[in-house]
Amino acid sequence: MLTVPPSIADTASEYSVSQGRSARLVCDVEGDPEPEITWSKNGRRISDSDPHYFMDGSGSLEVLSADLHDTATFVCTAVNVAGLREKRIRLSVHSQLIYHRISACCRYILSLFVAVWNF
Repeated sequence: MLTVPPSIADTASEYSVSQGRSARLVCDVEGDPEPEITWSKNGRRISDSDPHYFMDGSGSLEVLSADLHDTATFVCTAVNVAGLREKRIRLSVHSQLIYHRISACCRYILSLFVAVWNF
């Protein structure tokens, strides 16, 4: 029987999401036999029963309603009898409050620009 060690597709390794939104971390894995996939966050394994995360059949991890504490390094680990492969993914979660403050600041600057230049 021919075995093929796991391989992980070269997809994004950094994701950014606003607080409260979901983020899908892609881990597209191949191998024979089919590799077992696990995920960890900052070195701690994520439980399949953790309601904050959803591991789909393709190997990807969905972080549901991301919060600031989800800013972390996630690792997708694929293992079968032929070998092991890992992929590190960095997730950054940004506060909605910061986004709204920046947005309000930009609107203010734009209004000043319009007032000064009479657009």
